[in-house]
Amino acid sequence: MEKGTCGGSLSDLSIFRHPTLSLVAVLTVILMMILFATTTLLPIYMQDVMQLTAFATGLLLIPGYLLNGMMPVFSFFTYQLILGFL
Repeated sequence: MEKGTCGGSLSDLSIFRHPTLSLVAVLTVILMMILFATTTLLPIYMQDVMQLTAFATGLLLIPGYLLNGMMPVFSFFTYQLILGFL
């Protein structure tokens, strides 16, 4: 064995054989893409293409940011209710 290497792989990808975990991983990637798009691309589009001021852009984006901030809480409690932990 060479110096500085180990025999195993860096990450074990066999966990993705479970369909539930694979679905969760794909949904997480999609949700992160939506989050990054709304926080970076949408304000740039609104200011450059639609010619809105920074203040107007901020006011228009506040409801979406609040929704993005509150949805994990509601999702967590809904998940807990479905599983019967609450």
